[in-house]
Amino acid sequence: RLRTLKEKLLVDFVSRLSSLDNYEIDGMVAKLPHSYSDFVVEGTNQKNCVGRGWYFDAMVEAKSIVVFLRTKADQSYCTCEFTFNGNKINLKQCSLLENKKAPQNVVNAAKRYGELIECALKDVNIQEIQHTNQLQLVSCHAAA
Repeated sequence: RLRTLKEKLLVDFVSRLSSLDNYEIDGMVAKLPHSYSDFVVEGTNQKNCVGRGWYFDAMVEAKSIVVFLRTKADQSYCTCEFTFNGNKINLKQCSLLENKKAPQNVVNAAKRYGELIECALKDVNIQEIQHTNQLQLVSCHAAA
């Protein structure tokens, strides 16, 4: 039941960014995760820890946004995490396979994508979403 709620909260949050899902930027395609399994697949493909659960939880709680940068052939290329400072978006990490540092052109593209996220969420109260989602998760835990 908790996993179902988390999946719903993730989909609700990502739906606010639907115009930026599968968004082409600098020869790459930015994809947003829609399920826990998307995180697991990304972590497996990139040989990183994004599939271990806490990135999924952070996105469910609207504490961060994880973006998968793909090649145009839809191959996993780079994993990015953005965090919030109020309604400001910050690129926290941008890593290639096995957490290798992304080249500057990819980092620059990720930062521009972050600006698009910030624009898309400009009228959204992130703190309210965080609070509401946290209350729903606590309720679900209490009911279990």
